[in-house]
Amino acid sequence: MVLVDPDSLEVLTHLDLPPATSQASGLGAGYMVLDNLDRAWSPIGDKIIVMQQNGAPDNTTLSYKQYDLSSVVPAGDVINSLVPDFTGRMWFVVRDSGVVGLLDPKTGAVQSLKLGTGEKIANSFSVDGLDAYVVSTGKLYRLTAGADNIPRIVWSAGYKNDYPVTPKPGQISTGSGTTPTILDHGKYVAIADNATQTHVVVYRTAARLGPKEDRVVCEQPVFKPGLGAIEDSLVGSGRSLIASNNYGYVFNKATLLSPPTEPGVARVDIDPNGKGCTNVWTNYDVNPGSYGAKLSTKTGLIFLVSRKSDMTRQDAQHPYGLDVWYWTTIDFRTGQTVWEKMAGTGPGFDGYWPLGFLGPNGAFYESGYMGIFALRDTP
Repeated sequence: MVLVDPDSLEVLTHLDLPPATSQASGLGAGYMVLDNLDRAWSPIGDKIIVMQQNGAPDNTTLSYKQYDLSSVVPAGDVINSLVPDFTGRMWFVVRDSGVVGLLDPKTGAVQSLKLGTGEKIANSFSVDGLDAYVVSTGKLYRLTAGADNIPRIVWSAGYKNDYPVTPKPGQISTGSGTTPTILDHGKYVAIADNATQTHVVVYRTAARLGPKEDRVVCEQPVFKPGLGAIEDSLVGSGRSLIASNNYGYVFNKATLLSPPTEPGVARVDIDPNGKGCTNVWTNYDVNPGSYGAKLSTKTGLIFLVSRKSDMTRQDAQHPYGLDVWYWTTIDFRTGQTVWEKMAGTGPGFDGYWPLGFLGPNGAFYESGYMGIFALRDTP
């Protein structure tokens, strides 16, 4: 665990944590969350680690405690993600066995529920109030839990999946690559499917539907047929969704290089009457590579890191040309590229499907294979 100064990016302190038992444990650590006490919660294998900062910034240390969840995590499996609900209970999901659980941090008690046979949970999930929205390799679920903390299914709904055995190029699992996105004050939840023609799929969240309502509001196609894949969460604001195309991102673990990927950032809006969706725009000038986007509602700009290839530098060391990475902004209203500035070159500025973060100091932070880099306004 590393604590970094938000302005200088100087490492203030670090803490060695229990070793991960497998590569999949690292995927779970990517879903670390902060609670209302500024404690960092992260899964590692079959444990949940809670870390906190101690002391002043100029003389700070980190400490941690852990919860052992081996009673509900099968041997060899890992906790893939965790999210607190509005009462402080900690929901979590188990990757390969498709288990959804609930931890009471006050007592350490754990309750769990296994989803359908053969279903895995390869992404994070979302929480609204006391309910969790979990997407497996087969379905999207709304789950809830009462005072007994036992998870139960409110409803489930399927989605198109043309890659049930081998992952689509640009996705990690054999299902949807997205964490569910809750929007319009909890009225809708959206994912991307795993069809050859990628769709943004929007669902009504209500426990009970009206007599003329379907669970699925729309399956809106995005990006070119056969050339779309979404491995990062959709951006949701109001009734609008932003999708970034990751199709073709397959990297070499030894060199951290990947072949050219397909471009595309798209905006989809849910119709005001809630009976369908509309493609507002698609920007094919921007290539997200493995990156997802973030929206600043203050500026109306979509921020992401995009990829270009300098083919004049193609050689044995750079078989696909030299990757050049750019800080990029897109106008939320029009879809036009507003601004870009080079961030760096080579695989160090690439990353394993990272999402950027906009900080309260106005900086935009990204993580790459060789560290953290940031963008901020000059004086």
